[in-house]
Order: sequence, then C-alpha cells, then structure tokens
Amino acid sequence: MRLKEERVRLGMNQTELGEVGGVRHVAQYRYEKGDRQPDSAYLSNIAAMGVDVQYVLTGKRSVSVLSVDESDLVASFRALDRRGQVGVLGLVNGMTPEPKITNKVTNNTMTFNASSDGVNMNGATFNEQVTVIRSAGERKKTR
Repeated sequence: MRLKEERVRLGMNQTELGEVGGVRHVAQYRYEKGDRQPDSAYLSNIAAMGVDVQYVLTGKRSVSVLSVDESDLVASFRALDRRGQVGVLGLVNGMTPEPKITNKVTNNTMTFNASSDGVNMNGATFNEQVTVIRSAGERKKTR
C-alpha cells in the first residue's frame, strides 16, 4: 500500500512506475497489492525517480528524499537572492489553505467607550443598539 502512496504522490500510474523500476505492469500491480516483494534493483531504480524507499519498506518517511521536481525547486530557490526567496515564500504561503477557525475563546480585547454620540468600539462609532458578548457567554444589549 505504501508503494502505491508513493506512486500517486509522484503522479505516476502503475505502468510508468513499473517501467522506471524495470518491471511490467502486472509485477507493479503485485508489488502494490503485496503479493510479491520487489528486488533491490527495482528499489534502486525507483529511488532514483524520487520514491521514498525507506517509507515503502519501513513506514517511516525519509527527510532527505526529494522528487526530481522538488530537487529542482530547492535548487532554484537557493539560487535566488533574499528578495526573491521572500517573494517565493509569500507566494507559497498565499497558496496554502487557511487553517480551520475554531470556536475557542481567545484573550482578545475590544475597547468600548459610551457617550451621548453613541458607542465607540475600537475606533468605530455605532449609534444603534450594540450586542456585547461577554466571555462567559452571556449577552447584554446596550445603547
């Protein structure tokens, strides 16, 4: 199953990875199903393509194994000046999904100032009724 995970991670089908490893599609299928065990020549060939063989064999990820694309990306990143690296990091961070928002209570502080002109909350004035939510969860309506 881990061999299939690595194949999918690299965006390859069974025939393509089998060719890299020097075996036919049927052998690749049997390796992934667990019916057969690959030999060292196969493992060496697929490792050169970016398969994390340590993970395939032990279930523990190797931090040093990069795919060809990942290696190219790291080399290109290292060739950039600091400004370019910051730009790339900004781009990648902008493409990363936002973390899930939880309903945890935080220690954020909001400032409320009441006057005859209305209620001022963090610099914005509200002349309408404002709902204040206390940390204990009680709601109190104020003017």
